[in-house]
Amino acid sequence: NSLLQNGTWSLVPPPSHKHSNSCKWILWRKYHVYGSISRYKACLVVCGFTQTLGLDYTETFSPVIKLTYLCILLALATIHDFR
Repeated sequence: NSLLQNGTWSLVPPPSHKHSNSCKWILWRKYHVYGSISRYKACLVVCGFTQTLGLDYTETFSPVIKLTYLCILLALATIHDFR
């Protein structure tokens, strides 16, 4: 709700001539070397088998960036005084 209230994004209905791809949560646990649970991880993935060849193969977008690349990008933006 806070994302909608802050205007970060808006929820819109899907086009009538398009279908949305289904998705599912993948949940797993990370363990310490000595066997205790270190943390819980989760990832939301799109079920690619619901896509139609030639219609919506290029419609899936998953923004992923390594922290190292983000730090480099921010350092360059600071050096060159980008706004």
